[in-house]
Amino acid sequence: MSANPPRILIFARTGSTRWWEHVARHLTFASRCTIERELARGPSFAASYRREARRPGAADAALRHFGENGCRELIQRCRCLRRQEPAVARRMIGAALLAWQETLDREQPQLFLSFRVDYFVLDVVERLLTARHIPYVSATFSPFNGLVQFTARGRPIQIRNPAADEVERRLAELNRPEYLAPAVSREKRYSRREVARQVFYYWLRDVAVTLDGWRRGDRLSYRHLYQHRHFGPTRFRWQNYAVRDRFAADWRERSAAFPPEKRVFVALQVNPESTIDYYVDELELIDYQAVAGRLVRTLSAAGYFVLIKDHPNMFGRRRPDFFDPLLAQPNTCLVPTWESSVQLIDYCHTTFTWTGTIGLQAALKGRCSIVVQPIYYTADRFLKINRLADIDALPARIAAWRPPAQLDAANRALVAHLLRACAPGHYGHLAFDPREPAKVHRLAPLLQSLNTYLPRILAGRAVQEDLPAVSLP
Repeated sequence: MSANPPRILIFARTGSTRWWEHVARHLTFASRCTIERELARGPSFAASYRREARRPGAADAALRHFGENGCRELIQRCRCLRRQEPAVARRMIGAALLAWQETLDREQPQLFLSFRVDYFVLDVVERLLTARHIPYVSATFSPFNGLVQFTARGRPIQIRNPAADEVERRLAELNRPEYLAPAVSREKRYSRREVARQVFYYWLRDVAVTLDGWRRGDRLSYRHLYQHRHFGPTRFRWQNYAVRDRFAADWRERSAAFPPEKRVFVALQVNPESTIDYYVDELELIDYQAVAGRLVRTLSAAGYFVLIKDHPNMFGRRRPDFFDPLLAQPNTCLVPTWESSVQLIDYCHTTFTWTGTIGLQAALKGRCSIVVQPIYYTADRFLKINRLADIDALPARIAAWRPPAQLDAANRALVAHLLRACAPGHYGHLAFDPREPAKVHRLAPLLQSLNTYLPRILAGRAVQEDLPAVSLP
């Protein structure tokens, strides 16, 4: 432990408090850990937010601090704020701003821990922390079993150099055919009964969340507004079952006339999704429909056959009218959601995804992988879209693209890049109970990783090239 152990501030989302309390008790390098909760009472961030949200001056505070453009960006990135009136959204931003300023002044942390930025409350504090030079660290899902990834707003935080034997083992793990297998079955996810069940569940959930917000007398509670999932263009609707009518069971036959180098696999993701809203730099690229529409029109006009496949968990959420303009283009089809993404990667020379893992898998197979801003991005392996207008140049960039001359060596370098930000641990806070030995045991590797690598991050040694090689189990 250092001579001046750091103070740590943790923000615990609803349902994760017991998990974070256990983590805080076992951060042995810290002098103090303070946990802020979404619905806390008494002196806390949550209480300050409720107080400030009732004051009309909160919106003015947001405009003074972030400006018009900053407030607009905060709103556009947050699915909670996007559905509010602009004046109300700015008021909520201002309340979060003032509450976080008060909290940070009171706690004076040297490190902030939470889950990844996925709504405006964490977006606001991340900006304040950056201005104060305080690291915001999240340990989130990694592409590898048994490992978590240290990130800061979608960028990997390098903490170690992996040994060669671990790189080989992890590369073999990613190359397994079942790596991208859907986690749901056709019978469960794609039936009328399942869609109806989801519609009814989310309707009941929204009613309960609304009533709870009224009971607490806090209509601008970010927690309650964020919990609403049955809203906007991606809510579960019975009518969305009609997407099945757009599926092309004969997608192989329809695309067979085109050689592999003229086939493009467009892999849609869960949306709204924090890795798109907050990892992607340019706001115009988080407009899901605009990007998909321009992409398909451009590739179709250039003589490519475009095979579109939706994420399994979006069936029942995505509206048929999202797909209709895409499928109106020549040489396009909607592949049934239950088809294998691995087969589509093998079948097509080129893939596109915003931030999804399919882009990584395609690169490892030597395919042309077009991405927006995934956490695994490296300039030498992917075609990156930085602006919406970049889509217009994709046909020429695809035609000019060539796989690495030494694919195995290039893949080892890519996996090593990913592993530099990874450490042992399981990302699972749901239903955590410190009285259950199995769950405590499962959390132990993450605790050891936090105690090992967070001090390195605080010391500013996280990205040094001379980090020792470490082989993890």
